[in-house]
Amino acid sequence: MEAVANKKEVPVKFIQKGISKGRILLIWDKKNQFHPIGIGQGLKIKINANIGTSCHYFDHELEIIKAKEAEKWGADTLMDLSTFGDIKKNRVKLIESVNVPVRIVPVYQAASEAISRSGTHLSMSEEDLFTIIMESIEEGCSMLTVHCGLNKKILRKLIKSKRIIKMISKGGGIIASWMKANDSGNPLYSTFEDLLDIVRKKDVILSFGASLRSGCVSDGENILAMEELAIIGGLVKKARKAGVQVKVEGPGHLAVNKIKPFIRKG
Repeated sequence: MEAVANKKEVPVKFIQKGISKGRILLIWDKKNQFHPIGIGQGLKIKINANIGTSCHYFDHELEIIKAKEAEKWGADTLMDLSTFGDIKKNRVKLIESVNVPVRIVPVYQAASEAISRSGTHLSMSEEDLFTIIMESIEEGCSMLTVHCGLNKKILRKLIKSKRIIKMISKGGGIIASWMKANDSGNPLYSTFEDLLDIVRKKDVILSFGASLRSGCVSDGENILAMEELAIIGGLVKKARKAGVQVKVEGPGHLAVNKIKPFIRKG
């Protein structure tokens, strides 16, 4: 907190108060212990740069080059959204190559490895997902994006809903299709306390992915998105009580005049 305050952003007491209310996060490069960063209300805007491979383009070396360029030009954090190739190997090299915090979406790697083994992401297991979470933390990841807000009840409603775009979240889509195919609950929700135990020990931040964020203005403030947000709100309270820093993903596409009211509801 003192290191962030010394960057002449705000006094230490302001940061302390923001953290206690859940309005400010402290994040840093876990591997190299560089550059503590304050993110949140009342602080300067921070920049996140997204990189990552896909089945259409998977030059891992290029992703490292992109990451270094992003850091050079002022990115405060990096998000590795890789969904193809040797994701673990690339992540380890990425963390070693930059001096900014690295964030990931664990379910991307779990799905990718399941596809490599069996041809479908539906074969991934809860154990696969938690193994990747633990490994990525040990490797030095600073923040994990997790899609915990989906449950069977909301998923059934989603299938029957008249939303124009039922789901645009890639991580949410992976979880939802896995739940449906395996007739199972959301493993990130049902074992949430275990997840908190894992991330608390290393002071890793949880970023709650909004699986049902709207993909178009017409779906803005959809009741299902609000139901998911209510579930996430409950998980936020549990995380704060457990001493885990959290953030919540934005609402997706909304009409400009509805953004402020939506945030207030959250």
